[in-house]
Amino acid sequence: MESSENQPIVIVGGGMAGALLALLLRHHGAAAVTLVESHPLTLPDEPPLTPSFDARSTALSAGTLEVLDALGLGEAIREHAAHIDTVHVSRRSRLGITRLRASEEGVPALGAVVENRWLGFVLLRALYADAAIEVLAPERLSAIRRLDDGYQATLESGRTLSTPLLIAADGAGSRTREWLGVSARSSDTG
Repeated sequence: MESSENQPIVIVGGGMAGALLALLLRHHGAAAVTLVESHPLTLPDEPPLTPSFDARSTALSAGTLEVLDALGLGEAIREHAAHIDTVHVSRRSRLGITRLRASEEGVPALGAVVENRWLGFVLLRALYADAAIEVLAPERLSAIRRLDDGYQATLESGRTLSTPLLIAADGAGSRTREWLGVSARSSDTG
C-alpha cells in the first residue's frame, strides 16, 4: 500500500461553501483542514475572477452575516455590500404575495447583496491567513476509496490523503458525491 498523509478533515471544493466551511471548522476547534479546489485560488491584490467568485452577486441572509461577523469577516463583506431592507415573495401566475421589511422586523437589514468576487476575496484572505488550513489549488481528485475508518483521496498530482471526514463541496454536479454513490434529486422551481 502506498504512503498516505493523514489529514483530520478534507474538503473537496473551494467555492463559497467549501471555503466558508473550512473557516467555520477551524473557528470551532478543528486542528487542521485541507481544502482541495480544481481552479487556482491564489491570493491576488484584488478580488479574483474564478467560476465560484465571478461578477454575479449573492444575497446573504442576516443569519449568514452573523456567522461572518463571528469569523471577523462581516465588516469587510459589508464594505462592498448593499443592504436588503425589503423582500417581496411571489410566484408568477399564483395568488398571494408577502413582503418582509427590516423596519417591521426590528432589524437594521434582512441581509445584504455582495458581488461574488468580493466575497471570494475576503474568504481567500482569511483562508491564507490561517496556517492550519492547507489550500491545494489547482488540484483535482482522481480517486476515492472507502476505508474502515474514513476515506483515502488520491489527487491527480499523485498525493494521497487519508481522512476520517471527507466533505463534498464541489458544486451541484459533484464528482465527489457521484464517486461516493450519494444520490441527488433536483427539481425545477420555475
